[in-house]
Amino acid sequence: MFPEPLDLILDREGIRHEYRRFCEHRKQHPREYPAVQDFTGALWLVCVIIGARLLFNRLLNKPVQHLLERRKLPAHRQEVYKLLEEIWVTLGGMVLMIWAIYVASNGLGKCSLWNRFPCLHGWPYLPAPAILKMYYNVELAWYLHLLPKYRLGYGERDSIDMKAHHAATISLILGSYAVYIHLIGVLVLCIFNLSNPLLHLSKIARQLHMRGARAVVFVAFAVVFFVSRVVILPLTIMRYVAYDYQESMPHAREDFPWYILAFNVGLVTLYILNLIWMKSIISILLHARSSGFQQAGHMAHRHDPTARANVQPELLKIGDVAVKNE
Repeated sequence: MFPEPLDLILDREGIRHEYRRFCEHRKQHPREYPAVQDFTGALWLVCVIIGARLLFNRLLNKPVQHLLERRKLPAHRQEVYKLLEEIWVTLGGMVLMIWAIYVASNGLGKCSLWNRFPCLHGWPYLPAPAILKMYYNVELAWYLHLLPKYRLGYGERDSIDMKAHHAATISLILGSYAVYIHLIGVLVLCIFNLSNPLLHLSKIARQLHMRGARAVVFVAFAVVFFVSRVVILPLTIMRYVAYDYQESMPHAREDFPWYILAFNVGLVTLYILNLIWMKSIISILLHARSSGFQQAGHMAHRHDPTARANVQPELLKIGDVAVKNE
């Protein structure tokens, strides 16, 4: 039996008796609430995803090479693996986006972006339905499988920035689940998943030299990124965890000041990064309008912290943008 992080927090703080009663209640209903051992399923799922990725690479290697050759594009190993990478991440991003929207719509009870009071009301008495536990396992397994992909030979090498981003996302998943703010965690993951597929679709269109498609998809990505990460995030989640949460958890500020501060600092940091990336996206769009997409592509590469570490700069065009968006 693993020690529960929430128990360690309560023991360390030596706080209210009602939280102690919850610990006793959870012992009587262990399957209703988040627990560390719930993530054992993610460890098995990582193996399944890696196996699927290896099979994906094997089955689509030749078809992708032939596709590049038919379009009279470079079809050497590096280009083939780069396109395979973007196709795989696009498919994974679509699955996570659809699943996140479904869980946010059907697995959070009355909690939603537009009705945030129930998201923490009654904490820590916040059960985790089976669909939410499964979704958290899939999200965790997906990001875990991205970490060793280059070392194990089934994916491209990521930059240090991307590795740090994956590690931060894993921390967010584990942390929100461990301290029973999983309803808020789902909403945050949902917001961040909305723009992911469009980014990678624009990279696929860029590599295949689909001029019209890459422009349309990239503009769509920019709009979704702006609406979800720059507008909706601060007006909903950030406002709630900074101020409005006190309606749901009236004693939280005095009982857990450092944990609340850490959560808010994390969100503000992410938001500042979003603003920096949004500035780069706008610059790329303005540059494309004045100088064309090829020149904008070179500009995008100069500002892109997510560029694959082993991709030659001269092969990159519009689509490799300055957003850390996996």
